[in-house]
Amino acid sequence: MKEPSPTPLPDVTPPLGGPVKANLKQAVPIEFFACTWQSAQDEVRQQRDCDWWIYDWQNVDFYWLFGNNYWWIQPQPDHSPLARRYYDQVISELNNATSQAYSQCESRHYASQSEPEQGLRLTVSSRLNRGGVRRGSSTEPSGIEARLSVPFAAGTNPPPPTPCPMLRRELFSKPVDFSYVLHGPGGGNFRWEWRDQQAVTPDPYFELYGRTLKFSGSSGSQFLGSLHLIIDRLADLWVRFENRPIPGTVADRVDPAQPLSYQVSTGGGYFGIAAVIEVAHLESGQIWYQSVHGSSYSPGQMTTYSWWPSGWEQMSMDANGIIRHYNVDWFYWLNTIDPASIGLPTTGTYRMRYILLAYGYQTYSRSVSSSALGLSGDTRMSWKSIWLSQMPSLITYTPGMTDGIIPPFEVTYTRSPVLYPWPANGTGILFDAVFDMKNITTFRFVIKVGNTFDFAVGLVVQASGWQAWVHLEPGETKYLAGGVSISGMANWNAYPLHPQSPNYGWQGNWGSSYISMYNGQCSISFSLFLTAPNNPETTPANLPALKATQRWYWDLSSWGPQYEPEWGAIKKYAPDGRYDYEYVLQQYNLNAVAITSINRSITKPSYQPLINPATYFVTGYQTTMYDWISPWHKRPWPGYSGWGSLSAPIMINGEQRTWNGSQYVWVPVEAVSISLTRAMMQQVAAMLGVVEYVVMDGDDIRWFVPVTYSPPTYPESFSNVLWIDRFYTRGGALIDDAAMRSAFQTVIANNAASWSNYRNIVIHPSVRFGSFLDNGGFEVGDYLLGPNGDMVEVGSLADLGSVSTRFLYHVRPEFQ
Repeated sequence: MKEPSPTPLPDVTPPLGGPVKANLKQAVPIEFFACTWQSAQDEVRQQRDCDWWIYDWQNVDFYWLFGNNYWWIQPQPDHSPLARRYYDQVISELNNATSQAYSQCESRHYASQSEPEQGLRLTVSSRLNRGGVRRGSSTEPSGIEARLSVPFAAGTNPPPPTPCPMLRRELFSKPVDFSYVLHGPGGGNFRWEWRDQQAVTPDPYFELYGRTLKFSGSSGSQFLGSLHLIIDRLADLWVRFENRPIPGTVADRVDPAQPLSYQVSTGGGYFGIAAVIEVAHLESGQIWYQSVHGSSYSPGQMTTYSWWPSGWEQMSMDANGIIRHYNVDWFYWLNTIDPASIGLPTTGTYRMRYILLAYGYQTYSRSVSSSALGLSGDTRMSWKSIWLSQMPSLITYTPGMTDGIIPPFEVTYTRSPVLYPWPANGTGILFDAVFDMKNITTFRFVIKVGNTFDFAVGLVVQASGWQAWVHLEPGETKYLAGGVSISGMANWNAYPLHPQSPNYGWQGNWGSSYISMYNGQCSISFSLFLTAPNNPETTPANLPALKATQRWYWDLSSWGPQYEPEWGAIKKYAPDGRYDYEYVLQQYNLNAVAITSINRSITKPSYQPLINPATYFVTGYQTTMYDWISPWHKRPWPGYSGWGSLSAPIMINGEQRTWNGSQYVWVPVEAVSISLTRAMMQQVAAMLGVVEYVVMDGDDIRWFVPVTYSPPTYPESFSNVLWIDRFYTRGGALIDDAAMRSAFQTVIANNAASWSNYRNIVIHPSVRFGSFLDNGGFEVGDYLLGPNGDMVEVGSLADLGSVSTRFLYHVRPEFQ
């Protein structure tokens, strides 16, 4: 609707410097109009004229869509969410302001403005007491009042317009990709670094008899440290922007020199290399090569998996907006490669090289956003992500000819074996072994070693932790045998071998470095080590031939008669003729002294009937394994000396002195417990002749029926211990249940005064005499190999069945 021209006011202009005179009661004609959205919008435009350009923006960088019977604004396909957020916010503010102006117009009853300090003011107010003006009515409405005042400010001019603020350049900038600089490998920017360097040492060998003696394939690979591919500077990259269309009405409000404020999203990427390991046998010219990533990759292939340095995930920019991807450290454990394992000749000089062929670099998709406008929500500066990819197109490698894009890392080592520990060769050290587990209680073995050379050698043979040194003359072959309880093998728990084990057993899969079980096959490791041909030096003296030792302690002060350091018998000659002693070797150096190792295996053997604890012991499955607690079983050794006056109970029958109300009388009693002092137990051991040593026979060891329900009624399940009730003196005398019962009975009789309230004491017939074995049985001693603690010579591998099942048991001093 066209707005009418305002009614002219009476001339009330005062004379210069004079007072204002006016007839304030003069009637003034006034026309009233209904409020319109256009008038409200015009009012808002006067107030926020600087924002009105937003309506021009849609014609420059937006387009309209029609649907559901109305039009709506839509950004261009690559228009930024940031601009849309800004557009939506400003439009919302303008719409809200227009709605507010419209509402105020509708509800306004009185409008005023502050009086100026001087001049005439005209104020208009209206009140419609009875319905207001009716369109088309000629009747003068009643109840309408009007008052006018017109303000005049003599001698004043309107203030100059306030300039509109500048608009952020981020609204009209679009990130399109990354610009970059890739730093090349020259000038040492790419380089190999060898860290934690270990010297390349030759095989253990003897400069003896005028020749170098070594073992083919014995060394395997040798750890040399770590190899690092270092890249100081890989790439500088920055976001490249393009300008978006700017409405002409605000072109002067956008400073093209304004620095952009933005952030790049975090995330991963891909960095990979194509590199090859090359080993050349210099004497023959044969070359082996393989990708550093493994045999499943070709030499020129990069990994299919992602690797991205963690420091690059943030995509942090410096003050100049540069994202610097520096400080690459790609490392490998460095080992020499055993030529025998890769099909190269086993003797000669080898050059191993690491060759860098190419690298690939790619950022995954990144979004660019800006928080400069203080908007919430999606502030990306483009709908599209940006990324950078620099991947090699063609990578070539020619063995022995390609050096790569930087000088390769190179190391040289030699192998000069003379001794061959493989029987198929017909020369060198002959080596084989067999073993069995009779009744699953005795471990027995025979090891074959033979010397086919014209000079003497010294060897250490090792079987399940037991080892002994042997001297071999030229052409001599020996068969070394031994036997021990399975609870004395390699210082480990025997219970996994239980024939009916509920947890491990012969159908389980488990193992250690000495023994393992897989699908019903029990495997044992046998090893050979090279020493000097004379008796190796140990602490405190030379190790006698065939003296079997087992490593139990590293602490020298803990060594007993059967203890030696695990590698105490091993020594080698250094190139200058000095002895080098190997007492403690790191795991990765074990092969540096071993000739070779072999595994032999057996299936589950037969075994003796199991003991049922429910019928064997009075207390059944609730029987404790500790004889200083239970009075129903006793072993012939005293308790631990550090336990002071701790006594051992034993169950007896007899007569007890009892008060009957008038006098003491002797009353028969059954199954009462008396205590034996440590001194009494020492008397028992002395009487039986087992104070320091006792001989056991594996055929006398028995397994128990394990608990078949869970949980057991007592912590002991009887699947983790064995039982023996027959012993022998070193002279061969049998110590059975009757002998032990007799010795205990004699000691009790000799010390009868210690129990004045009892007489006619007889050990209860249900008391068992013997000993629980294995760690769960709290062993009092340690096993030695065979009846005399040594390996013995037999005639051949076929003599395994005749190897003695007896072995020596040493009672530790604290239990003597």
